[in-house]
Amino acid sequence: MPYQYIAERDAKGHIIRPAGDYLEILAAGRMFNWASPYRRMCAKCRRPAMRGSESCWVHDPEYRKRRAQRAIESGDPSRIAKVPQRKHRAMMATIWRRDPWFNGRTVWLAPKLEEQFRRACADAALPVETVSPRTADNLRWQWRLYRLDENNWPGWELAVAKARRFEHRIGEAPPDWTYQPPGNAPPGVGSPVVVVTQKSPVRWRATQKRTPKMKAVLRKVAGPREGIASAEAIEQVEQFLFQHHKDLREVFQRLGKRADDPQVRAQVARAWASALCGEYAGYKALRLLQEE
Repeated sequence: MPYQYIAERDAKGHIIRPAGDYLEILAAGRMFNWASPYRRMCAKCRRPAMRGSESCWVHDPEYRKRRAQRAIESGDPSRIAKVPQRKHRAMMATIWRRDPWFNGRTVWLAPKLEEQFRRACADAALPVETVSPRTADNLRWQWRLYRLDENNWPGWELAVAKARRFEHRIGEAPPDWTYQPPGNAPPGVGSPVVVVTQKSPVRWRATQKRTPKMKAVLRKVAGPREGIASAEAIEQVEQFLFQHHKDLREVFQRLGKRADDPQVRAQVARAWASALCGEYAGYKALRLLQEE
């Protein structure tokens, strides 16, 4: 006879009264930290525990040592170079946990990228000169991920909101703190600071083929190739672009002279409207417009 986990449901399908077997399963889950005898959970969080350990890869004190040892033994220069970088980031995280206003950095952006990052922070009402070094360093990593490598505006907005809440919690800067700019010269050889001068290479994006369904969605988002004809439609497009000019500033800068073409402006407006609805095709259309 199969187990009857649910004894009674309401009209919408919500559980009103669980069966006895279900209560036994919940008790077993509490016994094994909400897992099972065959799938152990971390003793400090809900992640799966590593083999031979009671903790996950985040809370296991020996995991990072074993990873560094494997990287050194591999003989791969790229893996070996990441060992001091990870150690430096862990050390700075420990320092910033105690004092978020301690001047330091774990990533360095090229001057051109640094200027774009400063402009993005200024548009988000978080000038780099006024936030803590911990927040500035975290925002550089998030900007590299969500704005440089991927045109993911929702991810960037979430990172900015999290940074704003953290700055509100720690309060104003100490009287003796002064802002230290990163400088135009990259760190010297052997420095554990990560140097970023361009986009990160992503293999799957370069080899991904466009399916017929993806092409149809992109054509629908980008709009017709012949552009827009009526003056009323052009006025609506320009009004929409004016409302979101701060968000689309970098897009039009990358478009260059093509930004004056009404057809391209209509495609940007439709793509951004789709992106605001959370559709991935909108971000994809914006990226393709900038790469043409």
